[in-house]
Amino acid sequence: MDEDKEEGEIHTGDCVEFMEAMDDESVDLVVTSPPYDNLRDYNGFEFDCGKVASGLARVVKKGGVVVWVVGDRINGGRSLTSFEQAFAFRDAGFVVYDAMIFKKRNTPFMRKRAYTNCYEFMFVFTRGLPATFNPLRSPSVRTGVWPVPFLKGADGVNRKTKRSLSEHKVRNNIWSYAVGKNGTTSDMYAFKHPAMFPENLARDHILSWSDPGELVFDPMCGAGTTCKMAKATGRRWLGVDVSAEYTAIAQRRVEGVQWKSVEVPESRVDPFEGPLPICRWCPNEIPAARLVATGGRTVTCGPECSEVNRRKRRTELRAAERAKAKRVRSAA
Repeated sequence: MDEDKEEGEIHTGDCVEFMEAMDDESVDLVVTSPPYDNLRDYNGFEFDCGKVASGLARVVKKGGVVVWVVGDRINGGRSLTSFEQAFAFRDAGFVVYDAMIFKKRNTPFMRKRAYTNCYEFMFVFTRGLPATFNPLRSPSVRTGVWPVPFLKGADGVNRKTKRSLSEHKVRNNIWSYAVGKNGTTSDMYAFKHPAMFPENLARDHILSWSDPGELVFDPMCGAGTTCKMAKATGRRWLGVDVSAEYTAIAQRRVEGVQWKSVEVPESRVDPFEGPLPICRWCPNEIPAARLVATGGRTVTCGPECSEVNRRKRRTELRAAERAKAKRVRSAA
């Protein structure tokens, strides 16, 4: 396997038929999101979950992973389509290894007589134990030597021993991402596709469950988020979609990113966990509602401090323009 070789393809076609021509156990990782409950118009196309699961069971290697990002229709009661699809993969021979949560930081959809729905599932299906796991990390609240539980039996008693805790710990299985423009992607033309997941979501799973040079497959690649991030992280990529309009977008996005241009993200704290951040211009905490409304990107606690921030930025831009003009005059 050549880790430094840039290699990938995107095809237009039915993924079930396409997989029939693929070699057995040729795929290391699948990251995809299927249609469900007819909530979006994918150019009129639908899919058969059972046939897709059976096809993936043949082409995914032993120790390979399928990340299946899916939600449910919630109006009129939760449809449980996500669980039906998980059962289809279990019936096809996969292990339901984890049911992770994709938390949307800035969901605008309010519900009557119910709490706002802000998540989808990220099912992790495996063929046996995962062959690769490169855990992403977050800062530990406690470091040094602490008593920690090591064996909790049926009696419910916590038995503890002293262990040294590192400065970083493995992330939990709830991952939060901003969605929408500049959250999902900065490729504005890609929003012709009605339901993309965030690039960073694809990046984090690709880094977690595969190594450089391995093959990442998306059988319903849509606008090409998985393929783009596979290339950006130094993996080989293969995408298929029934819509020629979407595969054209996917090809453009892949061509627009540099090979191996994304590194493993540093250990980070979710802005919605732990203490609220402090405003850039005053000692107040930034309200949680404001963080949610801006997808965690705001640096100010309210409109007044935002105006201060904007004035400061305008002043800096004018100063930069004057300095540039002065350099031009000096050169002349």
